[in-house]
Amino acid sequence: MYCVGKASPNRLYRAALLRNHFADTILKAREKALEKTAKRRLTVSYGWRKAEAEVAAAARDDNDDGTDGGEL
Repeated sequence: MYCVGKASPNRLYRAALLRNHFADTILKAREKALEKTAKRRLTVSYGWRKAEAEVAAAARDDNDDGTDGGEL
């Protein structure tokens, strides 16, 4: 992968440090993406639960279509 025989030890050390630095950056970006995905999933599931609650409330009001029919 890397030309070990031709590079100086200082250059190899610097390359290793850079790889470690960018590996941390990549891991942080992946963690951030996972957090966003988890938040999005929670929001979607909350939306479904809210919609189901509205349908259940409409059913309790004896409305089949889920609307109030103009009655307040």
